[in-house]
Amino acid sequence: MTALLFGEACDLAGTRSIELHLPDGTRTVHGLLQALHEAAGARLHGKVLASSEAGGLVLAPGYTFMVNKRILAPREAEDIVLEDGGEVGILPPFSGG
Repeated sequence: MTALLFGEACDLAGTRSIELHLPDGTRTVHGLLQALHEAAGARLHGKVLASSEAGGLVLAPGYTFMVNKRILAPREAEDIVLEDGGEVGILPPFSGG
């Protein structure tokens, strides 16, 4: 699984992409966020990654997921199962009008 980082996420992590291994049973957005936190969490936490009320990790407000080049609404992303070898983009907040 490749995590593609854009904007501030790329700047903070110091790389545009991170290869992540998601074992069976963790190929979810929550599993991806946990693996991303383990790979670059100190640099991303508080800006791109945030702690949820339930104790897990979520994207910071305004950030969006893109799975295999398709932008997902936050609710839609929660239910998706990620494919081995796929790409997940972490998109920064959009501005403009």
